[in-house]
Amino acid sequence: MKVLIVNGYSDTPAGREAFKRFVAIVKKSFEYLRVCGMDEPVYVVLDYKNVRTYIYEKNTKYDNPEAGRLFDSTDFLMMDGDANLLPWVGRAKLFGMLFKQAKRCNKAIFAAGFAFYQLIFYCATNCMQVNIINGNGWGSRLEEIRNFSGQGLPRNAGFLDYETGDIYTYSNERNMWMPMGNTGLHYNRKVSSDTIGQFMQNVKVYRGKPGIKDIYDVYKSNNNEAVCFIRKSYVQHWVFAGLPQKFVVIGKNAWDPHPVNVTQAGLVGLNYHTLADNEKGPSVIEHKNTVATLFHIDASHPETVKVLDNFVRHNIGLIQEHGRIDMPLELAELREKAALSDPAVFAAEAKKVENLARKHRVSAEALKTERYTTEFKRSGYSYSKRLQSLVVGNNAVRMLTFEAPVRKKSALPKTARDTPNTQSTKSAANFFATELSRPQTVLTQSKPESSRNYMQTPSECPQTVRAITKILHPFIPEEFLSDNTQVTPLEL
Repeated sequence: MKVLIVNGYSDTPAGREAFKRFVAIVKKSFEYLRVCGMDEPVYVVLDYKNVRTYIYEKNTKYDNPEAGRLFDSTDFLMMDGDANLLPWVGRAKLFGMLFKQAKRCNKAIFAAGFAFYQLIFYCATNCMQVNIINGNGWGSRLEEIRNFSGQGLPRNAGFLDYETGDIYTYSNERNMWMPMGNTGLHYNRKVSSDTIGQFMQNVKVYRGKPGIKDIYDVYKSNNNEAVCFIRKSYVQHWVFAGLPQKFVVIGKNAWDPHPVNVTQAGLVGLNYHTLADNEKGPSVIEHKNTVATLFHIDASHPETVKVLDNFVRHNIGLIQEHGRIDMPLELAELREKAALSDPAVFAAEAKKVENLARKHRVSAEALKTERYTTEFKRSGYSYSKRLQSLVVGNNAVRMLTFEAPVRKKSALPKTARDTPNTQSTKSAANFFATELSRPQTVLTQSKPESSRNYMQTPSECPQTVRAITKILHPFIPEEFLSDNTQVTPLEL
């Protein structure tokens, strides 16, 4: 058994110490394997410097088959990192590629801290590649989009509205910014109550006061903590075995997931489930074999360690019961191909999937496909038809378009604008000041013979059809010219 431990912390003393504590907690949790009579796993630590050794994508620069084989031998993916490392910024993009690859193969993933954002972003956009051009990757208000023209944009450029999480892309055909989708996240410190961002905030819910048996309530001791409330419908969930209904966790995040699920169900196949909330939004979510927590796992908050212990024990039990619960990359690619194939060849592709799964001893549990459905499922008084999911073509919050401003041409004289590259060594300010200070010489030139106005006097007009045709069509071959029939010019 192999366990990948992904380090998403910054390379600082505080970051290294936090990740060191996370690794110690993970190794202690996997000591449960001894109780089950299984061998101790192999631990591999990955950071943004060596994460490429486990990323395999065909027809890209990450097409090393050895990386695919290393990844296929992995059973668990444990991720933690800076709470505000966004999925589309810097080194997080490589972690996103690894995360998407693990989701394709149905790996057991525990995502804490920054990896919580990875799951939200994956469900909302399928980890699309986008380069946010405003706010240094953190976005800005939507009103600022009018300041960005469509010229000189990087590849996959996008404008991020941090109030709603909408991403806008530039259309060259229309010269407009158009909504591309939603990230599933919003910047909670910039959301105001007088804009549409207020609807991105979590709806306040009344929570009963503690009774006689719960005299000792939980409270935050500082601003870097939050209270996690387990939803009543998931109190008996295996993730929260042995935990109270509410407990204190670390809450350093500046971004929160939307209270409304904006999953691209057609891409990821299933909505994620919110198991627990904090005061601002979802705090613990589940998606297939993945459990994600917005808070970090730290021994200073024992309840967070218990969540990780429950995840490890549950998946070890699934491996003991079903065998291999994930699939190799080859099988995952073949399944995707079979799903997209025509009905005529679907049966043949499905047979290949079955044979390959038998070869790699992949369990039926791993091959089980869950698809999103619009069918309403009712359970007592917990649900109502008005709360059923809404299926839309684009999950952007605001379906608005904005015309891109046209960049004005430089007002400098032509001599200053068209200077050859030999002047590039000068500073821009000195060069333009020198050029503008020079006296400008105005040159005059007589009109060429071909540009004269032949219609000034009748005597100067061409006298034949052949001459007129030659003027109107100067490049026509001689053999297509008419004869020299005389024409009579009109008197002006």
